[in-house]
Amino acid sequence: MRQPQVEIFTRPGCGDCAEAKAFLAQRGIAFTEYDVSADEAALERLVIELQSRQLATLVIDGEVFRGFAANRERIEQLLSQ
Repeated sequence: MRQPQVEIFTRPGCGDCAEAKAFLAQRGIAFTEYDVSADEAALERLVIELQSRQLATLVIDGEVFRGFAANRERIEQLLSQ
């Protein structure tokens, strides 16, 4: 099974972000994390390119998910393919 390309936009103290990272780690899925509180370019990409202000925002193989808990079922389906 091929490994999906996963990016996650987070900030410290974000419960949804911690839940998303734990979910990915438990499944052995590698991801690139962007802390928008420390990375101005990541924040700009989140807001302008991805049109999101929601954290956690995940990008899985180009598909954008604004919020982990709200999209968990779809994320699970996508990652189990």
